[in-house]
Amino acid sequence: MAAANAPLSALARAGWSWPWVTQTLLAYEQRFVFEPSEIGEARRVTLHQRELKAQPKAPGRVELVAACRTPETCNELATVLRDSIPGNRATPYCAAGPEPETGLSLAWSTLLPPPPQSAAPGQTAQAVAAGPHDVEKACVRWAVCSHQQEPSRSAELGLACVKDPNRYERERRCASGPTCFDVAACAGQGTRSGPELPLWRDFDAQADHREAFWRAGRLLYSPGGDPLAPSMLYGQTAVDLETWQKQKSTGRWFVVATSYDATDPADMGSGMQAMQSTSGTWQLQYASFHVTIFGPSQTASGEGDNVTGVPSFQSTLGRGSGELLFDYDADGVPEVGVFQTSWHHTMPPQVVLGVWTVEQGRVVPYGPADGLSAVGVADVDNDGRPDLLLDSRREFLGPGGCSYSGDLSCMAESHSSLQPDGVAHALPNGSFSTKDAIARRAARDL
Repeated sequence: MAAANAPLSALARAGWSWPWVTQTLLAYEQRFVFEPSEIGEARRVTLHQRELKAQPKAPGRVELVAACRTPETCNELATVLRDSIPGNRATPYCAAGPEPETGLSLAWSTLLPPPPQSAAPGQTAQAVAAGPHDVEKACVRWAVCSHQQEPSRSAELGLACVKDPNRYERERRCASGPTCFDVAACAGQGTRSGPELPLWRDFDAQADHREAFWRAGRLLYSPGGDPLAPSMLYGQTAVDLETWQKQKSTGRWFVVATSYDATDPADMGSGMQAMQSTSGTWQLQYASFHVTIFGPSQTASGEGDNVTGVPSFQSTLGRGSGELLFDYDADGVPEVGVFQTSWHHTMPPQVVLGVWTVEQGRVVPYGPADGLSAVGVADVDNDGRPDLLLDSRREFLGPGGCSYSGDLSCMAESHSSLQPDGVAHALPNGSFSTKDAIARRAARDL
């Protein structure tokens, strides 16, 4: 596909890398794979440049060619380029053979504008390099992302930003956001329902970059335990990753942070400050190469090391802390369990477990499990269907099982969520029973 062309002199500019085309690929990276990857080979795109023949004394020009593994991918990419780049006339064609030249080296870490220098001190993600902005790259990134998140916004704003960058200082600073959702949200613009992290790229690297972007060098106050950090608001299902790679399942479950803030600085001495109050929102997502299905926004918060609502697919506490991933309703999309853990530096931790599904294009609680006081998962009858462990008490317990809430002399040692007292037996029709013989017997054995 003929993706774009430019004056030959553009290649002499230091760091110039066809910013409009590469930033569009970056904005739509959940649909187009531009780095080597074990998955998504059918959506692989490589870029090649070649000099065009010019008339005598005419300025030389160079053309950028996008080579795709399938015609469908190139047709889709051409539509995206024409929609995202002012004046672009990307034209697909059938090539006689593979491109003779090696493709341009494209890497997410180099295409993304770096965070400002202020993001470097105190950051935990040491692999994220801060640095000065490339004005053109930042302007184009912001404009393409704005259009991707809110199609009514014209990408031509990128041209205005390049001409008068001082007028768009905030927008250029926000362009280092790791996803287009982050770029638009930082700039105070409209966004889609959540960020979209491409399946083919390293999930942890994306989380690290978002942490550095959000913390912007701020330290977190920790008087004796773990404060709420952005890294706590991410997760990916381990079993589903194996399924994806070996069986090519349609999608994967993720927990993804959607916002984060840290405020209320405390003086740490020597001129250093650390943020005491932290809060963040996260959502459960079911993602494929074709679409990301977003769940509702949920909140986690912290005051120092007093933290509530931290999500994960596996828990390190109590019984039945393993991953729950099973297609209870046999619709082809597995239901998933999400633990939410809370802790206080003077009180025992506690946990709850929610079961989620995809229904009519939305991520929602799985109806048959909704309302059950689930805290863990175990296959109590070895039938291959995970059963739910329940906690009917929801209270802190002391020595001998005394109730902390009902006895002032009872010293809290644990929470009842770590000592489940009931079982919801998974049935073949996708429902659960707490009263059948298997559930009652398993509950007695807890």
